[in-house]
Amino acid sequence: MEDSLKLKVKEIEENIRELQETNQKLKHEIERLHAVNEIENLMGRYEYFHAQRRKDKMVELYAKKALGVRFYLGEIGYWEGADAPDRAHTVLSGGNDEELHKGRIHLHPLTTPVIEVAGDGKTARGVWITIGIGIMPDPKNKGQFINQWTTSTYGVDFIKEDGKWKFWRFHIYRLLTNNFNQPFSDYDADAKAGLNFPPELRPDGPAVDDYPYRRNALVNFKPDPPEPFETFDLNKTY
Repeated sequence: MEDSLKLKVKEIEENIRELQETNQKLKHEIERLHAVNEIENLMGRYEYFHAQRRKDKMVELYAKKALGVRFYLGEIGYWEGADAPDRAHTVLSGGNDEELHKGRIHLHPLTTPVIEVAGDGKTARGVWITIGIGIMPDPKNKGQFINQWTTSTYGVDFIKEDGKWKFWRFHIYRLLTNNFNQPFSDYDADAKAGLNFPPELRPDGPAVDDYPYRRNALVNFKPDPPEPFETFDLNKTY
């Protein structure tokens, strides 16, 4: 009788351990699923703040403690370090001169997300396509405006910092930008942005994986969507 009771107690203890393990695994998977929603909201906030030219709010979306924070912008290059988001978004928003922003707007709605959260729940990777519009003053013709279609893709590495998801590496891959009255196939991929950078805003490195559309070449569509992964591989960053 005593041996039978001990065996029963042992079985109950084993069942409790299995339930605890299952509960922990389920909790972890729920957190990973919730991370996808948080990351989608993070990207959405970025696009709203970009349209509003709220550089202060965009900078808050980046990691502060993680090493190797970077922002890549098409053919222009990349900025790296703790102050990279501030410098990069000063360039991306067209500078701080309010007079130059009258009538300016950039809208980049996001489509086709592919998001993979690491098995360990500490990092994530995601890609998006955006087909947006840009309206900006023409620097060569006072009082005139440039109206453009802008098609790009995003490849973003995320990291969880102090319980919140943040941008770690943010890569904008240019595809094509055309005026409304031009066929997409007329896109001049070799045209540069034409921005004059003061020394404090210059990129820290050259363009990476810049393969814009060219009518006489095979399209090299970047980036690749992320594959499931357990822990982040620094050799596979966007």
